[in-house]
Amino acid sequence: MLTKSEALKLVLKELHGKGPIEDSLVVVDELTIEKAFGWVFFFNSKKFVETGISKYRLFGNGPIIVNKFGGAIEFCGSGTPPEDIIRDYERKLAGLPSPRTVEELLSQVDSITAGMNERFELWVPEHLTLRGRLTRSDVTMAIILDKILGKGYKPDGFAEAVGGRTYKYKVSRMVQP
Repeated sequence: MLTKSEALKLVLKELHGKGPIEDSLVVVDELTIEKAFGWVFFFNSKKFVETGISKYRLFGNGPIIVNKFGGAIEFCGSGTPPEDIIRDYERKLAGLPSPRTVEELLSQVDSITAGMNERFELWVPEHLTLRGRLTRSDVTMAIILDKILGKGYKPDGFAEAVGGRTYKYKVSRMVQP
């Protein structure tokens, strides 16, 4: 198992030689987040960290996750809030899907065979995109629910969680007159 110091050395080794030719990249230690799986490190140009002058700020530099149990390093994108990146990483470690788009959710629903299971659950994160644009959760749920109702299921509650909800569905049994 890695210590924070060992994880930091791995990140600095990965960052060495990358970035602007006239500058080097440094980890901003006060932004580091410690989690049960390891650490989430943030970096920027040395000139920006030392001076705070925005012309030296890097753009597109998402956080770096280091897993303390195996030393795996994962460079993350910059277009997603860190709390979502962490939640998605934790879900990935738990073997759970973490969709980012409405299209991915629709694909998950498409894979469900109508009536095959009495119940199923669907994780829906707070922040999703539709056709590349951030979409409101009520719009997302209207689209998803329409597809689920078409497969013969109806809502059966939800469980609130950090970063989203797990929606529960069960087979809809219509009463025939």
